[in-house]
Amino acid sequence: MKGIRDLRAGQVFHRAQLRAAGLSGRAIAAAVRSGTIIRGRRDHYVLPASDPHLIEAVIVGGVMGCTSALQAAGVFVGDSTRCHIHVAPHASRLRRATSRPRNEAEPVIHWDETRWRGATSAAVSLSDALAKSLQCQSRWESVATFDSALHLGLVSRRRVEAILRTVAPPYRDLGALLDPRAESGPESILRMIVTEAGLRTRLQVTFPGVGRVDMVVEGCVVVEADSRLAHDGWEHHVRDRGRDLALARLGMPSLRPSYQHIMHAPGDVAAAVVELVRTVRGNAR
Repeated sequence: MKGIRDLRAGQVFHRAQLRAAGLSGRAIAAAVRSGTIIRGRRDHYVLPASDPHLIEAVIVGGVMGCTSALQAAGVFVGDSTRCHIHVAPHASRLRRATSRPRNEAEPVIHWDETRWRGATSAAVSLSDALAKSLQCQSRWESVATFDSALHLGLVSRRRVEAILRTVAPPYRDLGALLDPRAESGPESILRMIVTEAGLRTRLQVTFPGVGRVDMVVEGCVVVEADSRLAHDGWEHHVRDRGRDLALARLGMPSLRPSYQHIMHAPGDVAAAVVELVRTVRGNAR
């Protein structure tokens, strides 16, 4: 259909933009009926190939916010499945996204004014999303989210400090825990697990014949985080086992907790690291 091919997924289009792209009112209605485009709140449309959270936000009557906006920007979040939608403080007559599976959780609605510039018709600004995400995630997940945004260069340390000055007191000390050297969310959470177990860490340490490792704990054990996709391919498995062998030849035992253990069984991970450090130190005497 004329004009549709010029539209891009991930954007929200006003009716006037569709008309400017060459679509008549009748053509727009036909495109909606055929599923070529999706009509959200009044006079706002998205393409079916767009982020499902964006589609739901537009249908409900808002924009992506909180963890949904962060995920869309490539930032790590603890739970990427539930949709978070930002709406104006006095918004009314919100719609329900009827296409959502029945077993899927209802979206989280944030009724807030935006504080930072940079919002679009698709999402709140990254700064607003970061600030709000503190209320919707655990402390460790929040550290991982802010680490991720810093590591990706999407936000500066100065901006992070400014954001934390505006949030509730329980979150304001988060800045001291952040480290943008972490290359993944699970790595950040693993760092918090080890640190809160009372163990010292050195991050991003390089070993000859191995390369950089996530962290060295108490100077005697390498601990690395397996990402969620680490075992999707045999090549990843072989590479990681090769690193473990090379570290063992250097006299440095390694532990590689899975994503599932890091995120859902942190106590088991902490106990394993503590015991491995104790064993290595005992053998060194």
